Amino acid sequence: MFNSPDLPGAKTTYGETVTQEGDLGWKIEVLGTGFGTDVTVGVKNASKFVSSSGDWKLVFAPLKIRVVKASLYKRGAFQRSFLKAELAETDVREANGLRSLIAAERQEFTSGARVLDNFDLSGDTSSDKAKYSRTYTMKGNFESNLGLKIFGLEASVVAKCTAKHTADVMFELPPGRKYELRGPSSISGFFF
Repeated sequence: MFNSPDLPGAKTTYGETVTQEGDLGWKIEVLGTGFGTDVTVGVKNASKFVSSSGDWKLVFAPLKIRVVKASLYKRGAFQRSFLKAELAETDVREANGLRSLIAAERQEFTSGARVLDNFDLSGDTSSDKAKYSRTYTMKGNFESNLGLKIFGLEASVVAKCTAKHTADVMFELPPGRKYELRGPSSISGFFF
């Protein structure tokens, strides 16, 4: 969830990038002579969303969920019922969605908010907008090696995977005001 101040010329841009890269290699050697290969495959998905003049936006991931109602019986006697939910895999990946928030949602999400940052432009009497940007990054690596050495034959397989998620936020704020950036308590996001 994000917005921009309700002022002419105010704008907030939110973008996120998900990068995945994998390396796969193999090698065979017999008595010190051998051959092998390495390959790298990468995928990068990027999205940018804009809010201007006080618009409230909600960025969401469209996921398909399978919900099953089940009942538990013990020796033929009913014990309880429950719902089980799981992510349903699909052949097509859907990009993040974007929609505007209605007033009731804004009220729900902004109650109990906490202050994240202050931008004091109250002393700026020019007509120039101030631009602030923030970048948040999370990165992880996984590596697996499998090797075999027997009777002068050496073989190995190596697999590596790197995943990186980056979120970028940029604020363009008109001068002459003090801005307070707040974060909702119930979901991820920010608002003025």
